Amino acid sequence: MLARHQIADPEYLSPPDFKNRLYRETPQALIFYLQSLGLLVNIRAIIESLVEHYHINEDTLWHKAMISIEESLVTIDFDDDQRQVIRNELLNSSHYPHKTLLLPVIARGSDPHGSMPAGESKTINPFKRVKNSG
Repeated sequence: MLARHQIADPEYLSPPDFKNRLYRETPQALIFYLQSLGLLVNIRAIIESLVEHYHINEDTLWHKAMISIEESLVTIDFDDDQRQVIRNELLNSSHYPHKTLLLPVIARGSDPHGSMPAGESKTINPFKRVKNSG
C-alpha cells in the first residue's frame, strides 16, 4: 500500500517482533487501530462530550460520522477492493475489535516489558446500531 502511493517505508525503530507496531499483515489488522483508537476512543469521547454538554442527540452525531466516512470512501483514491474492505470493516461489520487493558496488565505481572500490554475483545459496531435505529 505504501509503494502504491509512493510513500517511503517509515522504518520504525521497534524490533520486528514488537507487538505494538503499525506494520500489519492484513488491511483488517491495520484498520483495527482506526476502529479501536480512532473511533471507539477518540470519536466516541467527542460525541459523548457533545451529548453531555450541548444535549445533541447521540445517534445524530454517529450518523454524521458515518456519512463522513461514506463520503470519504467515495472521494479518496482507493482501489475498489480497498474501498470495500474499509467499508466492510468500518460500516458493515456487526462488531468492532475492542482493546482490553486491565486484564493484560494483571496477567503481565512484574514482567518489565516496555510497552502497555493490551488484549483484544469485541464490541458492537456503533454505526451498525445507528443503521438499525434509522
